[in-house]
Amino acid sequence: MHPDEKIRTTVEIFGNTYKMIGTYNQAYMKRISVYVNENMEAIAKSNPRLDHQRVAVLALVRMADEFFQLKGKFDAFEREHSESKQRIEELRKALELTEEKERGKAKEALELQQRCEALEADNRRLAEEAEEQERAKANEALELQQRIEALEAENRRLAEEAEEKERAKANEALELQQRIEALEAENKRLAEEAEEQRGKASEALELQQWIEALEAENKRLAEEAEEQRGKASEAPLLRQRVETLEAENRRLAEEAEEKERGIASEALELRQRVDSLEAENKRLAEEAELASLLWAERVEEWQAKYENAAREAAEASATMESRIARLEAELAEREAAAAQAIAAAAAEAAAGHAPSAESAGTGAGDAQDAENTGDLSLEARYQKLQEEYVKLQNEFNEWIQLTISETQ
Repeated sequence: MHPDEKIRTTVEIFGNTYKMIGTYNQAYMKRISVYVNENMEAIAKSNPRLDHQRVAVLALVRMADEFFQLKGKFDAFEREHSESKQRIEELRKALELTEEKERGKAKEALELQQRCEALEADNRRLAEEAEEQERAKANEALELQQRIEALEAENRRLAEEAEEKERAKANEALELQQRIEALEAENKRLAEEAEEQRGKASEALELQQWIEALEAENKRLAEEAEEQRGKASEAPLLRQRVETLEAENRRLAEEAEEKERGIASEALELRQRVDSLEAENKRLAEEAELASLLWAERVEEWQAKYENAAREAAEASATMESRIARLEAELAEREAAAAQAIAAAAAEAAAGHAPSAESAGTGAGDAQDAENTGDLSLEARYQKLQEEYVKLQNEFNEWIQLTISETQ
């Protein structure tokens, strides 16, 4: 069926038969006629002396009153809906602001956590560097101690060698002195014997040669003794070298002790610095944990507020949808009743007076003519009411679509 195709329906209103033409289906037009008929019968029952035209006009006034009351309710509902939308928008903005603050706080907590991790990494690095320096200082001190011990051992060895050489030189000098004294005694004895044997020529020559040989031997022994005495003069130089080495060893030992004291001082400073950094890290970790707990509590609080607001909005939306459905149904009924009453009133106004029951067919033709030649004033009022209703219906549909899109 085409949407603009006219539908003809025969209805009975207040004892008269009318033929209605429109784009609505027959069931809808019959509902309108029943509603108009009920209103006219109610007015006629309460005022039996009124004629049909007055009954129709009063029924029309009654339905118009119901229509405006319904329109007033709808306007109030629309204002309430506007206020609800404004409140929902305020809640949404407050929620967005809260989420933004939460994101900022989460970012700040993350930066604080990263700072703590960086400080912990620095502390570990400093501790490792301190340990490395301590190991290096310990190794250096150990090497220095080993060097000192080696020098001391070398000094002891040199001192022992010097003493050994001195003892050997002294023994050699003593032996040489004893040999010289023995040679001198032998020469003296030989000289005495030579004095006794001077008279013997051959023996004298041999004695002379022997004496010369002894003198040569004495000369050689004297040269050897002189050489041994020169070697003995080297002992003070060796002693002086030993003393120099001992002084050098003492100086190195003092330097080692000074370096060890410096290393101990630096190690103490590093340990104090590490303890300070550990205390600072502990304080920052406690602050970060406290801040995290506080923000967790605030996040839970805001989450609860958000859930309450969402639940209230959902309840308000459900309530509004229920009221909208109820008002829409009531508005449809009022509209149908108003349309029926207006159609009946227009038909009766065109016919003048209601026809008799026997002239139902003729009345139907008159109703058809009434639709074409009705009262212009009443028709204009009807058109105005229809336009207002269509406008109200369009606004209502737009509000429904907006509500559905927001709830999705």
